[in-house]
Amino acid sequence: MNSYSNKMAHYKPGSGVADVVEAMSSHRPYRLDFGIDATLEEISKNKGILYDPEVVNACLKLFKGK
Repeated sequence: MNSYSNKMAHYKPGSGVADVVEAMSSHRPYRLDFGIDATLEEISKNKGILYDPEVVNACLKLFKGK
């Protein structure tokens, strides 16, 4: 493993969900934001595949209040 791999092995799973939510729901100079509904759909659709299920559930609870 190189040093990058070592760092990524310790990457917090919540950071990935937070990064996706921030990136997709924020306006960029080269594109409009996707909106919070599309963003939450993305993390829901890929829960357990790309994103930690516990982190996704916590994020959805924060945004949807469920």
